[in-house]
Amino acid sequence: SLHLPPGGRDRLRAILEAVTFPEDFCANTFTVEEYAVDSAIALGDLSLTASAARHYIPGYAFRLETGEGADQRSLAYSGDTAPSPGVTALARDCDLFLCEATLDEPEDREMIGHCTPEQAARMAAEAGAKRLVLTHFWFGTDTAAIGERARAAGPVPVDIASDGLQITI
Repeated sequence: SLHLPPGGRDRLRAILEAVTFPEDFCANTFTVEEYAVDSAIALGDLSLTASAARHYIPGYAFRLETGEGADQRSLAYSGDTAPSPGVTALARDCDLFLCEATLDEPEDREMIGHCTPEQAARMAAEAGAKRLVLTHFWFGTDTAAIGERARAAGPVPVDIASDGLQITI
């Protein structure tokens, strides 16, 4: 299946038309569906929930869950977002919160769309996340310093995403 955000079918159709592909190009290979924001969908043994992120263009954060009761495991992924109550709520009590930490300084303008390490750490703490992994850095970013800033801003254990990083939850 190909799961698209709300309005995604129309956007996909426009892209296919622009590159002169037939409208049913993806439908020949995938079941094309649009997901509903804040509603879980089943993907085999997983449950996926999307929530609106706070970004310059429409963007979404996701939560994946598997298992039940004491065996339940969860991963929340912020996508590109500025601090957002909706993303924080989506990450509530998750085992692992993968959150972007792109900025050195908070954005100070009307349209915002990214976090600092401190903002990511505060969202993780407010959500009650068990672990935070920071991602989405500019090339050459001092990731050790990013990690220290996030650790100083909140109580949630912090790791830094890197190529090949594997985490079992």
